[in-house]
Amino acid sequence: MTVTKRHIPSNWLVAFLFYLTVVGCSPVAVEDRHDLSLRMPERFSAATPGQNAKNVSWEKSFPSKRLKMDIEQLHEQNYEIEAARHRLEQAALAYAYSAAELMPSINAHAGFERSRDETRMGTDSSTTENAVIISGMLSWEADVW
Repeated sequence: MTVTKRHIPSNWLVAFLFYLTVVGCSPVAVEDRHDLSLRMPERFSAATPGQNAKNVSWEKSFPSKRLKMDIEQLHEQNYEIEAARHRLEQAALAYAYSAAELMPSINAHAGFERSRDETRMGTDSSTTENAVIISGMLSWEADVW
């Protein structure tokens, strides 16, 4: 007994799958499409003529007290936002530190020194010396590059 295999031509199979795809993906029946409105309304009911988009906040759009509490809790207990805020502060400080190197630097030093030298060769004389030291330095390096 011999078994014969029947081969379906591949172009018939592709055509049949294409037909199923086209027929199965139609979202609205053809006879119902003439009722669809494609025009925008003249005026939206929620908008007022002088209302600016910057003045609209989510609190006014969603007056739910539970939502407000959840958003506040999210801002207070979100460690990722807090970490990002600290990274931003760290970057700002690093920038300020690098910008400070472009400014002239001023160094000042002041000091006072007093010394007493007693001689013991039979006399009761001693020498006292006072020294006041004041120094300052102003330096600036031109950044040509």
